[in-house]
Amino acid sequence: MTSFLMILGLLASASADAAIKINTAVEASPDPLTTERAAALDPGLLNPHRARWALKRETTLEGLEALPLKQGFGARASEVRSHVVYGLRGPGPWYRAIDDYPCGARNPVFATREGSELAAKSALNSWTRLLSAEVPRLERLLSLVASPTPGTALKKSNDLFDAWLRQTELKWRDSAPELALSDEWKLYSRQAASEGICAVGKKAGSPGLNRPRSKVRTDAGLAGAAGGNGELSEPSEDEYVRRPLTWETAMEPLPPAIALGNPIARGPSKRWAGLYSIRLNVVIAGRKLNGRFLIDTGIGRSVLSPEWLENQGIIGAWIAVPGEPFVRVPWGAPETGEKGGLAPPVRVDQVEMGNSPLAIRDFALYDSIFFEPPESTGSCCDGVLGTDFLREAVVEFRPGPPAEVNLWAPAGFSLPEADYDWFEISLTDVGEAQSACSAKSSSARIAGVRWDTGRESALDIHL
Repeated sequence: MTSFLMILGLLASASADAAIKINTAVEASPDPLTTERAAALDPGLLNPHRARWALKRETTLEGLEALPLKQGFGARASEVRSHVVYGLRGPGPWYRAIDDYPCGARNPVFATREGSELAAKSALNSWTRLLSAEVPRLERLLSLVASPTPGTALKKSNDLFDAWLRQTELKWRDSAPELALSDEWKLYSRQAASEGICAVGKKAGSPGLNRPRSKVRTDAGLAGAAGGNGELSEPSEDEYVRRPLTWETAMEPLPPAIALGNPIARGPSKRWAGLYSIRLNVVIAGRKLNGRFLIDTGIGRSVLSPEWLENQGIIGAWIAVPGEPFVRVPWGAPETGEKGGLAPPVRVDQVEMGNSPLAIRDFALYDSIFFEPPESTGSCCDGVLGTDFLREAVVEFRPGPPAEVNLWAPAGFSLPEADYDWFEISLTDVGEAQSACSAKSSSARIAGVRWDTGRESALDIHL
């Protein structure tokens, strides 16, 4: 904890003369990090099941008050207060000994507890530095506020702060995790060099010791031990590898099988050339709009059709999120035939599946009309649900008949049946679902699979 307190002391002295002070408080989570806790601490974390550390950042604007101007009212604030909670996983299969360091190439599966703690501190340092750099911009934004009443001045100031905070969060997320990973791997490189782990030739990226062979150990004990007499023979190349560096070996074990009970939401599904769609209620300014949404793991941010909104009297600009950058969507508008485009981010008040509220509120505003006549008997859809929807729950696709989609609470979820195959799946930076499993033929092996429920073909191979 000493390192964190030193950071705070430096920060306080650096911002003492600023018009808006910065007050950062840091505390450790009392419980070891789990997948569920990582997602709760940082809802924007793409792959909480892979995370060894996470930061929760709650930042507020304090002392905001309206100021009389020559004409109207402005506003000023006294403090930006940021409360940071950091979580770190306890002992478990997600940590390795430095002996398993993969020489020559980064393998993100490899981590030690010391390295993970260093990465968390690096990410915290990035956040405090970024706040110090960005608060002057917030001061300039607030200095431009001029409204006819104190209430409207305060509302405009709060809106500006919200937009400023979103932009600051995006800047942190764009740079801090990569910097933390770089700092973490510099530590591993120094430790491996100090231990002489990579002194003997070895295939780059493979785990296990690169020390002289007499020191090599495997899970079974000393490599090459003959008949338990302690004599060492020449080990084979395979005996240098203790456990494969795969995410399946570094994840939490599945909880015991339990009776499923009832899903948190259940909805009938209409299928379009095999693709699943469900009906949702979207609440905007007190109005409940009902529409059909295609489920597509090929996009990260869910989509609302501007045409669907306009047909019901809702203008997209009314629900636009100020200060957020446009979102890339991987398909083009039907009339242009483009292969991708940029869409403005929007936010709705609530989304419901049946009578069950869902966590998703943020969408991209983009055309989403597919399966139009004469190729199809109808048209779909009023929107598209991406991986931001799928990651909030366990989503079960039942082909039927009748087809349906069920949502289950993720905490402690485990299927009671034993005849299921599990695959580790992660999200890319753009929100696509992928895994490290591979397709094989007699002559070739293609590593990596992208899971795409928005395509009609069972398997696409890109060479």
